[in-house]
Amino acid sequence: MALLLATTRPAAADDVDRTNTNTVATAGMDGNHAFTELEGSLAGRQVTGPGAPAWLRACSWRTWSVGEKDAYFAQFSVGVGAPAAVVEGEEQWGVVFCHPGVGEAAGLNPSILTTGVLSTWPLADGLPQVVLDYLIALAYASVEIPVQVGDAAPFGDADTPLIAQLPTYLWVDPAVWQPRSATTPPVFGVTATVTATPSRVVFDNSAGDQVDCGANLGPPYDFARPDDEQESNCTLTFRHTSAVDDWTLSSTIWWTVSYACSSGCGTGTLPPFVVRNTRPVRVAELQAVLLPPPVAVN
Repeated sequence: MALLLATTRPAAADDVDRTNTNTVATAGMDGNHAFTELEGSLAGRQVTGPGAPAWLRACSWRTWSVGEKDAYFAQFSVGVGAPAAVVEGEEQWGVVFCHPGVGEAAGLNPSILTTGVLSTWPLADGLPQVVLDYLIALAYASVEIPVQVGDAAPFGDADTPLIAQLPTYLWVDPAVWQPRSATTPPVFGVTATVTATPSRVVFDNSAGDQVDCGANLGPPYDFARPDDEQESNCTLTFRHTSAVDDWTLSSTIWWTVSYACSSGCGTGTLPPFVVRNTRPVRVAELQAVLLPPPVAVN
């Protein structure tokens, strides 16, 4: 049983300004994709992955004795007498208690509509799958993924425009091209860790040209070396000049995702994070200057 994942807007997007539009495409553990649009200029910022549903974030994790459990459920049964007494030393049960009347949760446990309880189980049996799924979902939602369009040489702004008909060198900052992880707080002593690792980047422009750089980005452009000594498998050529904002440069980065639990759920993979970002660029012509031949001096 898998819990819903991508239903809320990442909180980290709330304080950004409104100059670019970035789309983070994510997928729940059931394979159903969901898309979260993030507006803002996100250079140097981070956004989180999909958020757990609001009703699930409001759930609490409790330990009840079997007597307390039976006493609670007795009040929802017709014709049941006095609730069972709480006896010290009774078997302990784990309880996931959520606010009653939440229709979104009914598919996981219909009785939640009346009892407010999503799941109960004897603690000695270990965590049920629904709780393990929740821990993985929570860790998945907590991984911070940098959002940036990547670097270019030339950069493509008004001061250093891209040059028409010449390759633009593209790469992702090595500090960004690193795995990112998040670990949940323990629930009944169990934690889940999710790790996202960048695996592929594709650059494209507004004319439909694109280059798939894969995971082998090559070295960043080295401004200390002559251009004819540079080497890259990640270049894109703009064919025409433009004013600022007439052309755009975009990157799409895929992050493969894996999970591991401290106990109970082992390891596995999750659908990838797919992060796309776009910025305006300027493209100029390289102006050649013809000089008169040197004048011989007698």
